[in-house]
Amino acid sequence: MRDRNEAQAVIVRGKGDARAFLIIRRRGENGIVQMRLVKGGIDAGEKPEEAVLREVQEEVGLTKTKVTVELGYYDYTVDDIRHCVTSFLVEASGGEEAGTPSLDEGDATIEEAIWVSAERALELVTFDNEKRMMQKAIEALK
Repeated sequence: MRDRNEAQAVIVRGKGDARAFLIIRRRGENGIVQMRLVKGGIDAGEKPEEAVLREVQEEVGLTKTKVTVELGYYDYTVDDIRHCVTSFLVEASGGEEAGTPSLDEGDATIEEAIWVSAERALELVTFDNEKRMMQKAIEALK
């Protein structure tokens, strides 16, 4: 088994009742749709905080972002790869709209990036580990 270090972003914009979280809809090669957070591999020599901002730009085109909190860590195994994920709260500013400039994500296609309320994000996100990081982000913003 080999390890793959990854950085994940819980992306937020706005304040109070206007606060929204970014969720992406991905369709895998098998056709299954998943609602996910932005996540990707950490390149050699790259810090996790740098990787998460790069992934945000690559996957949804946001450039006016900053890492504000490290939310936590989790891992999971698929096939013979253990994914070691560090999750961050990333604040977006500057009125940028998210898009999907990097549609080819290897085994999946990003179809859409949407801003939703905290409650809706927790309903939509497919995986429990990602929901847990969303919940940590919501708590960190209180």
